[in-house]
Amino acid sequence: MLALWLVLVASLGRFQVTPRQRRFDIAQMSPSEKRWTLGVFAFALGLIAWLNGAATVDWGPLGSAIGAGEIGPILLAVALAIFAIAMVAGIVWTWRKETEAFRRRASI
Repeated sequence: MLALWLVLVASLGRFQVTPRQRRFDIAQMSPSEKRWTLGVFAFALGLIAWLNGAATVDWGPLGSAIGAGEIGPILLAVALAIFAIAMVAGIVWTWRKETEAFRRRASI
């Protein structure tokens, strides 16, 4: 299967394509577009790291500590929620800015 995939990738160079603006072609991107795309990736990696950490933690002790009214675990839960919300908001914001930068480039 790997050999077939390599042959397919190697043969793609023979096909003619029409020159046009491609959204995720690094060589065609403007500096602001590259910057916003990097921002999207940074926020997405932050969210993935948060989800990975959340998947590997036993949340039982935190839940019982919050139920007991301890202030430290409550603050930790609030900080974790704020971080997750900030990552999602950052993804949305930088994606919109990257889309605007692409539209500016494509309209020229």
